This record gives sequence, C-alpha cells and structure tokens, in this order.
Amino acid sequence: MLHQVHDRWYFAARGPE
Repeated sequence: MLHQVHDRWYFAARGPE
C-alpha cells in the first residue's frame, strides 16, 4: 500500500533515470 504511493512520489521527485 504505502510502498506503491511512496514509489510514485519518490520517483517523481527524483526524476526518470
């Protein structure tokens, strides 16, 4: 649950690698 939403904003904040 949290890992999904966390993944979302985490990657969004970091940017596409």
